[in-house]
Amino acid sequence: MNETVLDAIYEFLGRSHQYNKSLQERHYQSVVQGRSSVAEKVTILLYRTANTQSKPKIDQLAEFYKLVNDKRDKLSSFAEFTSALTGKDAQKPKYIDLYAALRAQKGWGDKTAALFCKSIFHMHCGQYDEGLKIWPDAPTHISEGDRLYLPVDAVILRIFQELGFKHANFKSVNKLLCNKYPGEQLVLWDDLWFWGFVTQNGSGDKRQIAWNENKYWCIEGSAKEKEYINEIRLQAEAFMALLRQGRT
Repeated sequence: MNETVLDAIYEFLGRSHQYNKSLQERHYQSVVQGRSSVAEKVTILLYRTANTQSKPKIDQLAEFYKLVNDKRDKLSSFAEFTSALTGKDAQKPKYIDLYAALRAQKGWGDKTAALFCKSIFHMHCGQYDEGLKIWPDAPTHISEGDRLYLPVDAVILRIFQELGFKHANFKSVNKLLCNKYPGEQLVLWDDLWFWGFVTQNGSGDKRQIAWNENKYWCIEGSAKEKEYINEIRLQAEAFMALLRQGRT
C-alpha cells in the first residue's frame, strides 16, 4: 500500500475537516437538545448508534436495551456506565474500556462500539459546542495507553480496497492506522466515511467511485445551499484524485 498517498489523504482530511465537523455537530445537537436528563441523552445516542447497523440483530439489541433501562441510574457518568456494562467497578476507565464493554454486549459489534466511543469523545473533547457534553467525567483527550478505533464499515472498506489494501477489515484497517496515526490523530480519520459515502455509487463489491450528490442530499442535517454543495463536490473531486493516485 502506498503510504505516501495515505499521508496525503490524512492531510486532505485535516484541510477539509470543517465540512464533516459541522455535520457531526448538528447530529450531536439533535441528540442532546430537548432531552431532560443525562440518561435520556445517553439512551438516544445508544439507539441512534445501533441503528447504523446494516443488519441489526433485533432480539439481541432488545435485551441490551432492557439492561440499559434497568440501569438508568448508572447512566449519569462515564465511569458508572462502563461499570454497569462490565459488572466491575471502574474508577477511571478509558475509551478502550468503554469500547470493550460495549463490544461484549449482544447485538453490538466492532464498528458500532467504536462509533459510540468516537461520538462520546467528540462531544467531550472541547472542539465542539460545550453544550454537547453529557458526562462530567468523560476523558477529554486520549491518554497514554488509551485508544479509539475507526468505525470501519462497507464505505471505508471500499476506500481501502481502492487504495490496494488487501484483506481490508475492521482489525487490519485499525491496526494500520493506529500504528501510523496514534492517539487523537486517529480521530481525524473518522471523516473518511463522509467523503467515501458521497463518492460511491452502487452497493457491495460493485461500488463505483464517483461523486454522488443524491447521497449527500440523503444525509440528515446536511447543508442544502447550492454554493455549499458545489464546495463539497470540489472537495470530493480532490479526494477522488487521491484515490486514483493510490491505484498507481
